[in-house]
Amino acid sequence: MSMCCSICGRLIEKKEDETPSGDWLEEALALKPKQKSTVFCQMCEAKLRKEADDSQKPRKPM
Repeated sequence: MSMCCSICGRLIEKKEDETPSGDWLEEALALKPKQKSTVFCQMCEAKLRKEADDSQKPRKPM
């Protein structure tokens, strides 16, 4: 299954066996409305995490 990164548009190969399977999962997915999930490649995910860490204010010493 291939998907595209939401930020840079790179193709991401996702293996089928990474997701759990079973009858209960199929029923739950059938009841849940289809939503397009946001998918990020490893490089964009690392960039987002670094930006989030840098944006937090440093703690003031007491």
